Amino acid sequence: MKYKMARQGVTCTLAIAISMQLYFLYLLQSEESHCVVVHSTFPCTLPRRPVVILGISRNEEKRYQTGIQLAMDTFSRLGFRTHRSYEDTKPDNCDIVWTHTYPFRHDKIVELFTNPKHNVKINHFPGIASICVKAVLNTASPVSKYIPKTYKMPDDRKSFIDEVSKTKYGETEHVWVEKKTSHRNITVKVAHEIDLDSESIVQTFIHNQFLLYGHVISLGIRVIITSVSPLRVYILDDGWLVRVAGKPYHPVNYSNFETFITNAESTNFYEFEPMRRFFNNTGYSRMQALFAHMVSDLGVEQSKVQSIREQVFDAVQDVVFNKRDILQSFARGRIGKDSSFFEVMRWDFIIDENMKVYLIEANMSPNVMSSHKLLLAKSYNILMNTITTMGYRHGSLNTNGIRDKDINIDLKVCFTDSCESCMLKECHLCTKCLPDRMQQMLQTSYMEHIHRLGMRRVHPKPMSQEAAHRHLHVQNFGNLSREHINEAWLTTKCVEDEYWCT
Repeated sequence: MKYKMARQGVTCTLAIAISMQLYFLYLLQSEESHCVVVHSTFPCTLPRRPVVILGISRNEEKRYQTGIQLAMDTFSRLGFRTHRSYEDTKPDNCDIVWTHTYPFRHDKIVELFTNPKHNVKINHFPGIASICVKAVLNTASPVSKYIPKTYKMPDDRKSFIDEVSKTKYGETEHVWVEKKTSHRNITVKVAHEIDLDSESIVQTFIHNQFLLYGHVISLGIRVIITSVSPLRVYILDDGWLVRVAGKPYHPVNYSNFETFITNAESTNFYEFEPMRRFFNNTGYSRMQALFAHMVSDLGVEQSKVQSIREQVFDAVQDVVFNKRDILQSFARGRIGKDSSFFEVMRWDFIIDENMKVYLIEANMSPNVMSSHKLLLAKSYNILMNTITTMGYRHGSLNTNGIRDKDINIDLKVCFTDSCESCMLKECHLCTKCLPDRMQQMLQTSYMEHIHRLGMRRVHPKPMSQEAAHRHLHVQNFGNLSREHINEAWLTTKCVEDEYWCT
């Protein structure tokens, strides 16, 4: 009898379990599909949250094969399902479009972001050329103080000749870096060797570069822009890339580019023999290893070494802030809306003997392909940090959990009769006085801040609580722009909790 009752109990338990499984399956099938499209504009054909990863064309698909596979693996580990397709149709139900090349020359992309049915995001901003094209970055006003003096040929031919003529008799003739507009064929020349009639940029050569055991190095920084209105910019602080020139700088030989140029074929920092002791069983990142060498082996003051990081942050903030109006005008134009775009870039810097930082270039869609396991892990880290910062967890966009209390700020005036009508300028940051679009904007800022993992905020500028107190005291609450509301909100949150200051 007991055996029979036990068997009936097991049967009932199994029946309940099967019923629950069928119910959840029904929910999964009836839920609206979400997908991430990587590298193209294609349909979502798999049920529930597929990731579609493609090349722009069949010819380019082989070229980006490793990067595509890395993106597939990354999205899979973040909870998305992966799928490939090559049909030239519009991905109406997709969340993210990820392309390697600039996408807004393709009619299907423009069509998608002109009338998006969903809050589709794409990994490029219209107008990003204002940052990633050397001729524009280095010569268009205002030019950042971190960029070496540059001339655009043939437009600036006369100015360049005037600059060269200032060299006094007997002085060593200046050496210049000549870069073709194709972003290739970088050479170092004296002035009379430069072709003044061809399209190129000519830039001051930094003679006194910092040398790592006699080798020129460059620093690669991952920059992520999640919004331009308001402007929100981050740096992946644990993702610094250090490249080492293939050959020693001395004796100086400007015709041998391997002595002064670093690129994808340069010596791997992890395999650079003099630096290996910093990586063996230490867990140091490349930035940590480089800075440790400067302090412990070269005797450079800690404050000077730290200033490198501070200058990099300032350079990124300076350039993106100055290009903000251009990016905003494109984002508000015929293509989509500002919330439709984000950008992942790699910015390259060099440093001189005095620890002064120079910005050399900013690259759109940095290469995330590598056969080295440590660099491959870094590439995965770049993608994971970016997607997670945007709020994607376990295959979906997690914004529903953000409540009014999360974006509320402790302004005493909000609880007085003075703010009942929301007419006073002091009330403009009170949640009940914010329009829905402003509340959604602050929810996104909140989400990015708490999900950013290894990202560090560049803009709005980090500040101390003391500086936040001073800034808040002179705050102009009469300005209702998205930029001002976002900065004022972060400043107030910083005053309340130091966690929001940086």
